[in-house]
Amino acid sequence: MTACVNKKSKRVAAVVTASLVGALSIGAPAVALAANANIETLAVNWASGAKVTAATDGKGNVLGGDLSKQAFLAGSGKYLVPTEVANDFATTDVTGATLTYYKSDKSSVIANPDAYFAESTHLGAFYVKVTVDGQASDFYSFKVVAESALEGVQVRGSIVYNGADQSKSISFVDSEGYDLDLKGANVTFTNSKGETQSVVKNAGNYIASFKLGNTSYNVKFAVSPLDLSKASLVLEDKLGAFADDKAVLAALLANGEKMTDAATDLAITEVSAPNGTAVINSGAGAYEFTVSDAKGDDANVIGSAVVKSSALNTDVMLNGKFMYGSKEVDSLTFALVDGESFDASKLALKGSNGTVYKGDDIEVTYYDTVNKKAVDASALANAGSYEVTARIKPVQDFATGKWTGGTKKISVEVQGAEVESNKGLAFYFDGELSGDSKSVTYDGTDQLKRLSVVIKQDGKT
Repeated sequence: MTACVNKKSKRVAAVVTASLVGALSIGAPAVALAANANIETLAVNWASGAKVTAATDGKGNVLGGDLSKQAFLAGSGKYLVPTEVANDFATTDVTGATLTYYKSDKSSVIANPDAYFAESTHLGAFYVKVTVDGQASDFYSFKVVAESALEGVQVRGSIVYNGADQSKSISFVDSEGYDLDLKGANVTFTNSKGETQSVVKNAGNYIASFKLGNTSYNVKFAVSPLDLSKASLVLEDKLGAFADDKAVLAALLANGEKMTDAATDLAITEVSAPNGTAVINSGAGAYEFTVSDAKGDDANVIGSAVVKSSALNTDVMLNGKFMYGSKEVDSLTFALVDGESFDASKLALKGSNGTVYKGDDIEVTYYDTVNKKAVDASALANAGSYEVTARIKPVQDFATGKWTGGTKKISVEVQGAEVESNKGLAFYFDGELSGDSKSVTYDGTDQLKRLSVVIKQDGKT
């Protein structure tokens, strides 16, 4: 049926209440809407529950790290300038949108943020709202701190030896976990003997020195040895067998990173091949490799570990999908305050052969990408960034003797920040996210054909 409107009305809401949907679905006579009437409901638009996913510092420099926790030095003239926001339904480029800045009371407007944040006396929490086409976002917070307020400055997360120079990837946070903006700052490093280090590579104690404003900071941190017995070690199954130990080490992932730069630190000290021999290239089947410290000096690498891998005849995950429940996913995000939580029992792999592998058919490993350590599934009950790797336990066909398997991994973000309560319901008008209302010009046609409804809950759409 067609929902009719008065010809004098130029607005038809693009979202409808459940009662209207019910009325339209039972084949009742046409529902006439009064002139200029709107039908409202609580649905998401581009701003509902959206988080800042890209921003600059007011000086044109792109910000990195956790954009919900950004701290700027008083008097620097820097502040949070969102350029992109995203929720479950849309990613919106807000470059050039109206940005309104507020003081800590969330009501006092800052008319000229460039001038305001250039003054060193303005300190504390501040907020910004993004407005597009009359629709405003939530408040996005950031901090402006005095030099003396930067207590407890430390390196973000943990640093573990990987054979490469890690000086460029080190970031710093204050005592509350807010990222420090070090754009333009010269960061230098010394070792525990006070010797200048051009690279941060070997395990040991270091001091990072930099200056913000007129205050100098010396931050102690450590590069931990790669402990093979505790590290997250992954050697993905592959088509065909490895040629030799060098090929094994070239494919090895330790804490999510290839060990190319640490190859000389590692050695394959034991091999268990499928034919009962200790020969690496022994055809298809299940292998176990013992990876150990090649140098035996316990300097950069310590311990040993057994890593499983299979030489496959068929890899069903080359074009396979990672599943969470019934949904194919490339990544997962959970908001703890919204009652969302990670459920390991929902993990599965869908092979290119159409078979779904789950439960005892797969092996799952978890890795904390911030603290760079292997964890178990319970760790994902806490806010953080994780990598989840699922491996099909290789299956040998009884008749042919051929081996089938595969591996897939995804990133998982567990958020502790508050999200919009109505983020689960969205309306699209002509394929575009419409929010709570949409204006259309009456032309006598059925406008409901242009409306679609999307509901997302528990990882399902």
